[in-house]
Amino acid sequence: MMKIIHLISNKQWGGGEQYALDLILRQKHEGHDVEVVTSMYKTVKEHFQNANITATTLLLGGGFRDFLSPLALALKLRKVNGPVVIHVHNFGDAFVAIRVKMLLRKSVKVKVVVTRHLVKKAKTSLLFTWLYKYIDELIFVSRLAKNEFLSSQPTIQSTKIHVVYNAVVVPKDIEPRDLKRELSLPSDAVVAMYHGRLVREKGLEILLKAFAEITEQCPKMVLVLLGGGMDNYERYLQNLTAVLNISNKVFFVGFQTNVYPYIASCDIGVVPTIAPEAFGLSCAEYMALGKPLITTANGAQRELVDTDENGILVPPESVSSLANAIRLLYIDRELAGKLGKSAAKKIAMNYDYDGFYSKIMSIYGL
Repeated sequence: MMKIIHLISNKQWGGGEQYALDLILRQKHEGHDVEVVTSMYKTVKEHFQNANITATTLLLGGGFRDFLSPLALALKLRKVNGPVVIHVHNFGDAFVAIRVKMLLRKSVKVKVVVTRHLVKKAKTSLLFTWLYKYIDELIFVSRLAKNEFLSSQPTIQSTKIHVVYNAVVVPKDIEPRDLKRELSLPSDAVVAMYHGRLVREKGLEILLKAFAEITEQCPKMVLVLLGGGMDNYERYLQNLTAVLNISNKVFFVGFQTNVYPYIASCDIGVVPTIAPEAFGLSCAEYMALGKPLITTANGAQRELVDTDENGILVPPESVSSLANAIRLLYIDRELAGKLGKSAAKKIAMNYDYDGFYSKIMSIYGL
């Protein structure tokens, strides 16, 4: 059994937080002593509490300027018998973890593990060069994330760097939501779905405009948007549906803790992100359940999706390309079924959670 601390300081729930939650649940199931430390933002903490995981609150998010969090965490860990792993999910919190490591260096062995959930170049200042020196292991969730980080040529030992593709935990028994009944849809409706954060970089304006282009040619299709975001942006999207005259075809169903019953009830998954995805957890979730996927070719989705084999890749911010892809899967249901079946096979063969978990625990030193 190992003592493991996860530091999570983001304001909103997203793929990185789900990554941490799945890992924490598995670690606790395996008998490890796991704790979660979140920042002052209630949203993320509440999600962990809903999963029956108690989260301690510290300031976090202050990066190098945060001196109080390391002191509080070091006091908490000073009497631990055996090694401690501090797993960081937001790069700035690595400063907290390293300070804890230094404060406890004479009494407790602390290993600092960082997962990079973004596609960004490494900072190369003296401060960050110092940070890279004391991080013990650095995990990237895709080759793209690793290559973009290293493109600025940071000074960091190559032996610390790992690529461990994300994986999805698919429940064994999924009971699909009866969305057609819940939304008063006809039985022959074709449901396209997006799930994730409702934020600008996810390309939702492009999706709504693309959907508006095909409503006449695809009269039985509806679009379900699953997720939450800033209230003003969600209102903007709702207003946009009115401007585009598709309000009766687009349904906002809010954030859902368990997305799988919703995914199981849809016909097509659409992830039209504008910003490059470090992995694309939403994409993997559609694929795992055998749903034909349309996503953009500007991130690690290109490592996940083989276009026209297990999904369709389109250029980001291209309304016409996205509309054409959605129209194709609406018309050619045989192709949609083929892509979905191939997608499920790829996820099962290459992105199973047991393999992912084994790699992470090996990096921890177990």
